[in-house]
Amino acid sequence: MKLKKSAFGALAVAALVGSSLAIGATAASAEPVTKVTICHRTNSDSNPYVVITPDVSGVLDGHDKKHNEPFVWGPTLKAQHQKWGDIIPAFDYIDKGGNLQHFDGLNLDTLGGTDGKTPGSAILDNNCQIPGPPPVEKFGDLTVTKQIVGTPTGSPSFTVHVECDDDSVNEDVVFTTNGESKTYLDLAEGITCFVEETNTGGATATYTPLDVSSSGIEIVADTDNAVTVTNTFPAGPDIAPEVVTTAPAAVAPAAVAATPRTTG
Repeated sequence: MKLKKSAFGALAVAALVGSSLAIGATAASAEPVTKVTICHRTNSDSNPYVVITPDVSGVLDGHDKKHNEPFVWGPTLKAQHQKWGDIIPAFDYIDKGGNLQHFDGLNLDTLGGTDGKTPGSAILDNNCQIPGPPPVEKFGDLTVTKQIVGTPTGSPSFTVHVECDDDSVNEDVVFTTNGESKTYLDLAEGITCFVEETNTGGATATYTPLDVSSSGIEIVADTDNAVTVTNTFPAGPDIAPEVVTTAPAAVAPAAVAATPRTTG
């Protein structure tokens, strides 16, 4: 990906900063932008792209590096275990040094689609939908459950952040009791959701699936995709059993026999 440095100085372009790039703009922007609307890939044949608008740093440091496979979705890719890449328009932006830079875009001329001849730019222009008959969308649910092991001190609360990469979910959830859960309905198949506890209530937190906080969980259609966040508290102190001491029964003094005294 080629980045070109313009001769414009920071002062000449500073007044232009702050705009965002509309979807479908496949040529260099006339002015620098701070946010860019892109087609973000999922892992779903029925919903291969979702529309998101990250900031420029998220595009350059995230999507262009992590989702840069040189493929546009086609109906045979997933069966071949081949991921497709994001579709990103070209844009201008101001770098950290105050210089005007240009990004050439990603997968704009790459061919894909149901016919194998649709360029990525046409999908970008079509609101990230594959041109032609719309695919049948599929959805799944996500349930996040709190599990508490051990004995908490006091009445702790636990804050869990849930975020999906198509921006359909982005919130903090507070749990207070063992077995409490929250379910998110009708999430698009193929998106990835991340679950991370930000307030453990003083416990050690573990996750099922194990890497859901870093790698996320992919939403599978017609399935209640489940995540459990377990907080383990140390066992309470051992308490020795109470020893009950019983006083011995009082013993009555022995009877003394009287000897009659004789006189002579």
